Amino acid sequence: MIAGLPPRITCSSQADAQAKAGPRAFPVLGTGSMAPYIPPAAKDKDPRSTVVAYAKPGDKGFADIRKGDLVTYHASWAKGFVLHQAAQKDSGGWIMSGLHNAHSESFTRITEREFVAVISEVYVW
Repeated sequence: MIAGLPPRITCSSQADAQAKAGPRAFPVLGTGSMAPYIPPAAKDKDPRSTVVAYAKPGDKGFADIRKGDLVTYHASWAKGFVLHQAAQKDSGGWIMSGLHNAHSESFTRITEREFVAVISEVYVW
C-alpha cells in the first residue's frame, strides 16, 4: 500500500510545512497509525494533540478514490478527522486502514457522507 501514498515533502520546520501545505491543509496528529510515512509524536508528547504533519487536499472526489489513496474522513469512532488509506471497496463503501495499524477498519465503511478529501501531498519536518 506504500506505493499508493502521495508525495511526502520534508520541510525545515512546522511553520515551513504549514506554509508550503497551504491554508486548506489538514493538521495531522501523531498517533502513529501511518508510521513510518507520517511519523508518530515524540515519546514525551501527547500523540492526540501533537501535530506532526500537514496533509494537502487534492482535487479528487469520493468517486475517484482508488485502493491505496490517502483519504481524510469523519469516523464515528474518532474525534475530528481521520487520515488513513483506502484498503478495499465493497457495496457498503470503502474499508480504511492505517499503514501501521494491525487491522483494517472492517467494522465500518466510509461513504460519500463521511468523505472529506483525497490527499495530494503530505508535509513533514
